[in-house]
Amino acid sequence: MYLTDIYKIKKEPGKASLQQYNYKLKQLDKLNIDYINNPVGPDDIKKYFPINSFVVVRNALIYFYRKNNENGKYNKIIEQLYDSGRKSNLLPMLEEANKDRSTKKETSFIEWDKIMDVYYEHAAKFNEPYILKQNKNDYLNFLLLSAFLLMPPRRTKDYSRLKYHNFKNLDDFQTFLKYIVNDESNTFNFFIKIPDVPPFFLFCVYKTKATYGIQKIYVGQELINIIEKYNNNGFIGDDNIITNFYGKKTRKRLYSIFDLYDNTKNKAIDINTLRHSFITYYKNNHELFNKKNRKIVSIMMGHSDELQGDYYVERNKILNNDTIVINKKYPIEKYIENNLKLAYK
Repeated sequence: MYLTDIYKIKKEPGKASLQQYNYKLKQLDKLNIDYINNPVGPDDIKKYFPINSFVVVRNALIYFYRKNNENGKYNKIIEQLYDSGRKSNLLPMLEEANKDRSTKKETSFIEWDKIMDVYYEHAAKFNEPYILKQNKNDYLNFLLLSAFLLMPPRRTKDYSRLKYHNFKNLDDFQTFLKYIVNDESNTFNFFIKIPDVPPFFLFCVYKTKATYGIQKIYVGQELINIIEKYNNNGFIGDDNIITNFYGKKTRKRLYSIFDLYDNTKNKAIDINTLRHSFITYYKNNHELFNKKNRKIVSIMMGHSDELQGDYYVERNKILNNDTIVINKKYPIEKYIENNLKLAYK
């Protein structure tokens, strides 16, 4: 007996969740699994998918079966899937998945200060007083890399489609904002300039928008200078586009950029590595124990406080060393000083 009606949809899931559900159901289709006529239960999910995918596949199937539950034809399988989400059933699987994730974090980790040291070595060549037209692609790679390293690193897609907008006044921006808030077809985020207002990123399209809404994140001066240099050399056209990549193309571009760092630990670096390394570095330096700093960083990275714990790797696990050396070569203030007001949102 269930205390609530588990057989019906009470509330439609968000857009991001629906995309995940559709993707998992398509994976079942590709495996030639007829989940419509032969319902898929918890044991089947474990057979077809890795443990860390169990919850989202389970939720996708529950959603599908509830939506198509005419005359209660899927009641039995809904009960099985629902019961598989109880803590007593789910915890052993999640513990196993977390062990696997912890191992991956440790192998992908690299010290943030080492990354930044190599970044600044690489950046030196772009401080020359000249940039020629044939340097556009190299400089765009550098700009993209800078966005991930001079701000708390966001997810890959957040900078993959980016436009530059220079407004004459605040009223013009407010008119634009009213339009963009309601424009469901928009696929871009924006770098915004307004007279007498510090430049900022306007994030309209990102994974956790349902939590944070449209975000205004102020940009540090180093990154502003890099974006302005790109613009001043005529690399931004009438369409105002800075970057316009999709999915795999963005990741490919980033992987090729991060090859620069192979000489530090003979490891390729991706966005997850950056996110793990950033959080770990500042927690080990005791700069994210402060609740205010933690909140600002979580908003700027577009994730929750809880997820910061998931990104964190204890330094002694990485270095096989019980001694934690506090290193404040790159203090957290460098990243959050322009966005302190986020702590009070």
